[in-house]
Amino acid sequence: MISVKEIFFMASKACLAMINDGYMMEMKEDSIMNEKYSHLLKNSNYMKLLAANLINRFGDCIDAMEMTWLMYQVSGSASASALNYGLNYIPTILLQPICGAFVEKRDIKKIMLVSDMLRFVIIGSAAVLTLTGKIQAWMIILGTFLISTVEAFRVPAQTPMVTL
Repeated sequence: MISVKEIFFMASKACLAMINDGYMMEMKEDSIMNEKYSHLLKNSNYMKLLAANLINRFGDCIDAMEMTWLMYQVSGSASASALNYGLNYIPTILLQPICGAFVEKRDIKKIMLVSDMLRFVIIGSAAVLTLTGKIQAWMIILGTFLISTVEAFRVPAQTPMVTL
């Protein structure tokens, strides 16, 4: 049986590979674009945002895999795990266009901060419930849905943060 540590290591490695492949493809596509936007690397605010987004995306990858794996551990059902993983994308598909319009008229920094804090609280609660042995399948489903819903607000908020 694979240990939790090994699963976390494999998931981390897979997420970093996906993130790196995406950025490397973008970098290789157009070297002229790289020269045109190279000044961004000297902008400290942009670099802070880039670092925050890399950490955020890495956490999202781990979160999606962790909640799916946790659902399987709690329920023992691969179908429940698949349902939970699929549920992760429903708020993005249905709510993100609406959230984009909502975010447009608001303070985007505040929305990003509040959404990150809410996701931290939800993940922290899931961790505490798991460590105390009180986690149940419905809690995982609710947590996954809430995290994805909050993320549907954060993604449109982060987009206008970078002006080129």
